[in-house]
Amino acid sequence: PTPAHAQAVARAHPSSVATSRTLHLAFVADMQVPDPDIFYEIEGNAVVTSVYEGLVKYADNSTRIVPALATSWTESRNGRTYTFHLRHGVHFHDGTPFTSADAEFSFERRKGVNSAPAYMLADVASMATPNPYTFVVHLSQPVSAFLDYMASPYGPKMVSKKAVVAHEVGGHPGDWAQGWLKTHDAGTGPYEIAQFVPGSHYVLKADASYWGKKPYYRTVDIKIIPDISTQEVELQDGQLSMILHGLPVNAVESFAHNPKFTVKEFPAEQKTMLDVNPYLGVFKSKAVRVALRHAIDKAAIVRAVYGNTMASVSTQAYPAGEFPKSMAKDDPAYDPAKLEKALKKVKGSRTVDLAYSTDDPNNQRVAEFIQAELQASGLSVSIHGVPIGQVFDYASTSPKQLPNLLVWTINPDDAAPDSWIRILSNTHGALNELHGSVPAADKLMDKGLHATSPAVIRKDYAKAGTLVADSGEWISIADVKDTVVAAKGITGWFHQPPTVDTVVLGLLHPARS
Repeated sequence: PTPAHAQAVARAHPSSVATSRTLHLAFVADMQVPDPDIFYEIEGNAVVTSVYEGLVKYADNSTRIVPALATSWTESRNGRTYTFHLRHGVHFHDGTPFTSADAEFSFERRKGVNSAPAYMLADVASMATPNPYTFVVHLSQPVSAFLDYMASPYGPKMVSKKAVVAHEVGGHPGDWAQGWLKTHDAGTGPYEIAQFVPGSHYVLKADASYWGKKPYYRTVDIKIIPDISTQEVELQDGQLSMILHGLPVNAVESFAHNPKFTVKEFPAEQKTMLDVNPYLGVFKSKAVRVALRHAIDKAAIVRAVYGNTMASVSTQAYPAGEFPKSMAKDDPAYDPAKLEKALKKVKGSRTVDLAYSTDDPNNQRVAEFIQAELQASGLSVSIHGVPIGQVFDYASTSPKQLPNLLVWTINPDDAAPDSWIRILSNTHGALNELHGSVPAADKLMDKGLHATSPAVIRKDYAKAGTLVADSGEWISIADVKDTVVAAKGITGWFHQPPTVDTVVLGLLHPARS
C-alpha cells in the first residue's frame, strides 16, 4: 500500500496503528551522531538504547540494577575490582559473537574517543579477559557510582571490535571508526540502523538474530518534527504511533479523555530547576538568594503547568526517591514577604534577566509564572527563550555574560547521587551553567564518590545536597515524569527512570485480546 493509503487506513481504523509492524515516532530536533561513545543528549535516547546494550541496565520503573549483556557480576571488598560474567549466544549486528575481548575493546574505544561520556571510565586502571565470557575491570580507586555508570543510557555500550577495526581511518588504532559510526552501528541491540539522514529521518530495523525477545515492530521510523503542535496533529491522524515528550498539559488531558489514545506516565530522573547566577545584581547577596527560595510557589506552578499528574512538587535536592524524604531537603515554606524584606537591605539593579530553555515548552510557562511572582516582590523581570545547545555552552561562558536566572528541565546521567549533584552543582560541573559554587559540598561529593560504605555514601551526598539547596543557587521546582501519549492498543511498556524521553522500543507490541 502507498503511504497515503496507510494513513487513510490508520485514520479510519485507529487500532491499525498499534498492529502495524512499523512504529512511527518523531523527534523535536536532530540528535547527535548515534555513536554511543559520543552521544550525550536527551533527544536520541530512543535510537542509541535500541541499537546498543551495556553490561547491566535498570529494571522497569526502578533504579535497581539488573543483568543485560552480563548475567552476573561481583565487586571486591575494597571496591576496586569488578568481575562481569558475560551472556552466551549474543551476536553483534555484523554477525560476530560477543566475547570479553569485545567488552575490553569497547572500554578502550570509549577512552580512546575521549568524548564527554568518557569520564565514566576515568578511574579504570586495567582490564583482564581470563576467558571469552569473563571480563574483569580494575579501578585505581573506589567509585561508588561505577555500576550506575554501566547502567546509564550514556554508559559504556558494547561495540563490535571487528566492525570498528574494519572501518577505522588510518589503521588501528585510528579514528575508532567515528566517521562510519555517524550513520551506521556496531551494536547488539534489538534494532540496527537502516538509515540515518541528519535533519530528515532515521530508520531502525529489527535484528533477526537478536539474542533476546524479538521485537514485534520490525521497523521504527523516526522523523524530525520541531513543532510539537504538528506532532500532535500527526498523532491524531494516525501518522505517528506515539509522542514521547513535549506535549503541554492541556493536550495530554485532551488525549486522556479520547478513547483512541493511551496516556502513560512514568517516574523519571528529571527536574525543572531554577538556577541562580550569584555574580550579578541583587543575587550576589546570599540573603536575597535564600529569600528567593521562599518566593517561588512551587505547588502553584505544578498545578498550573503540569496539572498535578505530569509532575510533583520537588521537596529534595535530588530526584524523587533517591533519598528518604527527611534527607537533602529543599522544601522552604512559601513566604514571598521574605524576598521583599531581603531586597530592602541590598543595593543594586532590580532588573532581572530570566532565561528559559526552549527544548521543553513547559519551561516557558514556568518562567512566566516566576516572572509574575518576582515582579510582585519589586523586581523588574524580562524573560527570553534560549536553545538548549546554547544553554549547554553557559558553563564555559563568563557568568557576567549570562542571565540572572535560568529555568530548565534537566536529567542526570544515571541514578547515582553523584551523577546529579556533581554535574549540576559542583564548582566544575559540566552542567553548572550559572557557575554556582559551594566548596564544602564539593568536598563531600568527592568523599562520597570514593567511599565504600553505603551509610557513609548516603550521609555525604545528603549533606552535600542540603548545602547546595541552602546556598540558594539551585532551586528545585518540580520532579517531572515522562509522559507518553500513544495510539490505543500499544502495550509492553518498559521504562527506565534515568533514560528520559523514551521507553524500551523493542518490548512494545499490540495488546492481545
